[in-house]
Amino acid sequence: SHACAHKRIEDIVGKGNVFAFGVRSISESEDKDGALYADAFRIHREGVAKVFDEMRAKLKHQPVYLSVDIDGIDPSFAPGTGTTEPFGITPWDVKYVINKLGERLIGFDVVEVCPPYDNGNTSILAARLIREVVAVKWMATHKK
Repeated sequence: SHACAHKRIEDIVGKGNVFAFGVRSISESEDKDGALYADAFRIHREGVAKVFDEMRAKLKHQPVYLSVDIDGIDPSFAPGTGTTEPFGITPWDVKYVINKLGERLIGFDVVEVCPPYDNGNTSILAARLIREVVAVKWMATHKK
């Protein structure tokens, strides 16, 4: 389960240093355990900028490793994954987060892309997100 990987990461880097953005479901035990998360419904309702600013304040000025689970993006944009679930965040939401993290990004990955289920859109989106991170990092290092 995704919760297992999330928990293992928290065990290594500390609970206050892991934030799940765009969650559509969370277990009762994770919620009671104080997991830091912003669900997709809240992002849709309040806007990505407001929710992201709150997340960024909790992360202070620490370096950030961003892992994008492609199935967090609504399947109308990313159908090529093994666990599609409606009402996800949009590619624009992810692009916003990448651009705002900018020079604080120290690493990035995209997971859960499943080519056998893909019509091509998911792979293109994953590649575009990777390109976005490279561009943001390049701009951050060359603006000085």
